[in-house]
Amino acid sequence: MAGYENSDIIASLVLELNMASIAFAEDNSEFGNLSEEEIEAAIINELNLNFNDTQFMSRSCASTYQTARERCERTYVFSVGVSLVVGIFTGGVGAAVGTVVASVNGINCIDNAFHDYMDCIQ
Repeated sequence: MAGYENSDIIASLVLELNMASIAFAEDNSEFGNLSEEEIEAAIINELNLNFNDTQFMSRSCASTYQTARERCERTYVFSVGVSLVVGIFTGGVGAAVGTVVASVNGINCIDNAFHDYMDCIQ
């Protein structure tokens, strides 16, 4: 992850997330009995219950930036959830790869939100 600030921390978090993903898969074996569509629907439902965009009604630059960050985080959580599902079917390899890809995409999303914020305040 060269070129990113705190890449050692990010790498450590990715490894921790991978270990948590494996533990989650082991502790929730019932996901193995569901189709990918059913698992995806369960994850989306859980995300919708926990993230409600109606709380972000003001549209100042700061609140727009906060909303964008929240959406990045929601997408990241969804991507990691899908990676967990894939990990169940691939013995963990898919979860590891998917988590790394989700992390890079999440970092890029937050970076894009920051640049949009900077454009907004100028």
